[in-house]
Amino acid sequence: MPKLVAGRRKRGARAQRRKNQVPNKDIGNLRDWRYRDTSPPLRLAAIYRPPPSKRNQSTFELFLSEFGDYLEDIIMKPGRLIITGDFNLHVDNDANRNAAEFMSCLESSDLLQHVRSSTHRSGHILDLVISRKRDCIDPRVIVSEGVSDHHTLNWSLPIAKKRLTSRVVNYRRTKFISPDKFTTDIISTLTGSLTDTIVDQLLDLYYDTLRSVLDMHAPVKTRSVPIRSDPEWYSINIRNAKQKRR
Repeated sequence: MPKLVAGRRKRGARAQRRKNQVPNKDIGNLRDWRYRDTSPPLRLAAIYRPPPSKRNQSTFELFLSEFGDYLEDIIMKPGRLIITGDFNLHVDNDANRNAAEFMSCLESSDLLQHVRSSTHRSGHILDLVISRKRDCIDPRVIVSEGVSDHHTLNWSLPIAKKRLTSRVVNYRRTKFISPDKFTTDIISTLTGSLTDTIVDQLLDLYYDTLRSVLDMHAPVKTRSVPIRSDPEWYSINIRNAKQKRR
């Protein structure tokens, strides 16, 4: 069974926020991906919450409000859910009021936090891997130290590729037809047969002759082809441009 493996980037590599996803900057930087070809589908969200400062004018209260709104929007959507990233909260410190409120928010949304060891040189857990309880996910998080002040989070998730349905199509290998031989066979087949002067009969004869010669040079073959759904970015304009290029 294939595995989806993810590792957290070092400090300074921030996830890009989708403009139509988060209405307020206080949630930090967010990006999410949907993997529809897995069974069941998987949604992966990456969040970076910068520490509050005078420059970004962010507060924990605003972040928690925006994060709660995001959870309300995403929590009931189908498929499995993984939320990961740098939240800059000491969730291992029970005496930290902000961390306690954040963990309470996860609990009320039926979410689990899977990181159990320090992810920062200060000895605290700042980088998280979160999933829904009902998804029964065990990402098996492994924390390893590196050159950054943040440690690397490696986790794996067993996934199964969605089985594609298929359909049977008929086709002819017409590009391998020899034009000269094809023309010769049509002429030889029609020679001596054009005795009728009734238009309908001549049309039937011409059609039957073309069909029989075509079957001889490029017989009908069948094959099974998978049915794939187009990704969201594959628009009608892209489809038309692809067909035009062919």
